[in-house]
Amino acid sequence: MGAGPHDNPLLSSEQQRRVSEILTAALDMDAESTETFVSSAGATAAPAFSADQVLAGRYRIVRFIGRGGMGEVYEAHDLELNERVALKTLRPEIASDQRMVSRFKQEIHLARQITHPNVCRGNPGRPAQAKRPNECW
Repeated sequence: MGAGPHDNPLLSSEQQRRVSEILTAALDMDAESTETFVSSAGATAAPAFSADQVLAGRYRIVRFIGRGGMGEVYEAHDLELNERVALKTLRPEIASDQRMVSRFKQEIHLARQITHPNVCRGNPGRPAQAKRPNECW
């Protein structure tokens, strides 16, 4: 019999069952419980940048917002334009992969086609910028 879609040859059937149990339990948690759960599992790393750090001589980090599969998002202040911006960074292992950088640029290109008051516009090499103070936060 062939391997099923959830079979993983690196895990025993008992390990697969346990992982499935844990993921199912995590999906049923509220946001605060999920954060506690993830932190206790050691899956939380410190953000790459800290508050008041200046990137590219232009963007002062205000605060860490969140982390996704490709990188991290920060609230920042554009010192050149004196504007509040969202800064999405790529993880180093992704930033060194030209295929993934192209995918990131495609994401920006597609996102720029969306026009809505709750959607920030982005530019390759620049963070998405909010037109109004609370538009993206």
